[in-house]
Parts: sequence; C-alpha cells; structure tokens
Amino acid sequence: MNTQDIISSGIIESYVLGTASPEEAAMLDCMQQSFPEIKAAVLEAQQSLEGMAGQLAVMPSAGLKEQIWSRLEAETAAANHTATTATAVAAASTAVPVKTGKSIAWKGWAMAASVLLVLSIAANIYYNQDNAQKERELATVTAQKQEQALKMAAAESRIAMLNQPEMKVVRLKGSAQHATAHAMVFWNEQTKQVYLDAAALPEAPAGKQYQLWAMVNGKPVDAGLYTSAAAINKALSTIPRAEAFAITLEDAGGSPVPTLSQLYVIGTVS
Repeated sequence: MNTQDIISSGIIESYVLGTASPEEAAMLDCMQQSFPEIKAAVLEAQQSLEGMAGQLAVMPSAGLKEQIWSRLEAETAAANHTATTATAVAAASTAVPVKTGKSIAWKGWAMAASVLLVLSIAANIYYNQDNAQKERELATVTAQKQEQALKMAAAESRIAMLNQPEMKVVRLKGSAQHATAHAMVFWNEQTKQVYLDAAALPEAPAGKQYQLWAMVNGKPVDAGLYTSAAAINKALSTIPRAEAFAITLEDAGGSPVPTLSQLYVIGTVS
C-alpha cells in the first residue's frame, strides 16, 4: 500500500475524527514523520473538520447571563434573610438585651468574621478537590501517553521489518471460532528467526498466554510464546523451514502440544 492508497482509503478521515483503530492511529503518527504528503493530507482533513465545526457552532442565548446572575442574587438574598432571622431569634431569647452601639458593632464584625471563615473553609475544600481531580487527570493523561509511546514504538518496528528485503511476511487469519482475529509472522529467510505481531488479538485472560506454532512436515513445532506488542522486534525462535504458522491460547508458560479447540489464527507460507 503506497501513500496515495492510504490517502484515498479513508483512514485519514477516521484518524481526524478519532475513530481509527489504535494500530491505524499509530501507523499514521509514524508515517507523518516520513511522508510529507501524508502529513499534508491529515492537516487538510483537520482544517476541513474545523471549518465544519465553525459553520455549525451555536451561540448561547442573550439572556443566559442575566438569568444566572438573577438566580445567584436570589440565593444570596435568601441566605442573608435566613442569617438575619436566626440572629434576631437568638437576640430575642437573650436575658440581657443589647443596647450599646459598641456591642452591635462588635457583633457585626463577629458575623463578618464568621462569614469569612466559612468562605475560607469552602474555598480550601474546593481547591483541594480541584487539585485532586487535576492530579487524577494528569495521571490518566500520563498513562495514555505511555501507552501511545509503546504503540508508536511497535508501529515503527513493524514498518522497519516490512522494509527488510529478507523478511517474509506470513499473514495469519482467524479460525472459524475467531473469524475477526488476525496476526502477522515475520520470518527472516536468512537468519531463520521468527518474530510475531499479535497486537490485534484479544487480550489473553488471566493465567493464559498465546503460543506460536510452526507446521513442519505436517507436525506442529513450538515457535515461542507471545508476551506483548512492545516485544515485536524480539525473535521468538529460530525455525529453519515451515509450511504454515498458527497461534493457540494456552496456559501461561505454554504447552508441549497445541490445544486445537483454542486455535485463534493460522496462515500458510507462500
């Protein structure tokens, strides 16, 4: 697939809209650095989307601000009325009536100080909650960036392998029970080393692990255990020759023979 095929395939539009698969997004992130025409196509799609968003934007109603302020003023007035009533009741129940101007002034300052204290406590609670929320958001963004970096590294390794002339690519397609599954085996015809890209397979359940098999003279030969997408550039095994490759889901640590009922993908060597 050349750059023109990628531009016309619709992947760029999906990438800009955020609906592209993680593998497609990682591939486009990588290719933008090497192919100016891909980067230009992505930029053009982003500008088109921004233009559409500007045309469809809706301004808020003119009276919205007045409604908000009116509601705030009403709530403030109600709160002040409640506080005044409570103060009056407390004063009425006091055995000695307050008459001096100094006492009234002192109580006014005390009430103001109480209000300031409440506001200060409320502000501290708000800012503490806000900081905690920001810390959680930062941790989430950091984890997402780390995951994206791993996917980018895997995509770069995949592209580097595809560009090696001695590397044979064997595409593995899903079995009847797992029709949508797929994977790729990279088989170096010079060193006979085998690499596996199984990032598209479902995540293995706890206590389970994907195992690669090479079919040699019609018999399955253990070709290594799949660990993670980041290990795509690490050879699983050395296979001198094979007619096909397959992947099964086995107990963690692997199995001496494949569990055929757990066959996920298989592909022949052309």
